[in-house]
Amino acid sequence: MGEESYNKVFLDIFNRLEQLGIIEDYDLWKELRIIRNEIAHEYDENKQELIEKINKIISSKIQLEKYLEDVVAYLESRNLNY
Repeated sequence: MGEESYNKVFLDIFNRLEQLGIIEDYDLWKELRIIRNEIAHEYDENKQELIEKINKIISSKIQLEKYLEDVVAYLESRNLNY
């Protein structure tokens, strides 16, 4: 989109996508990223909590797919490569 993104944290990029109106609900994305990071560092300490986190991500599948569709649609509408 012509904006510098190479050295930006992904959450900053995603926040910018929301500011531009390309995606909705940055807060959900931020929550899912936090859960993903927690899952990546879980070591079988609390299996029930881990199950709940995984279920949260799975239940958000439709929204995650919508994020992708919205970004692709935006890029295609401006004839930008992705």
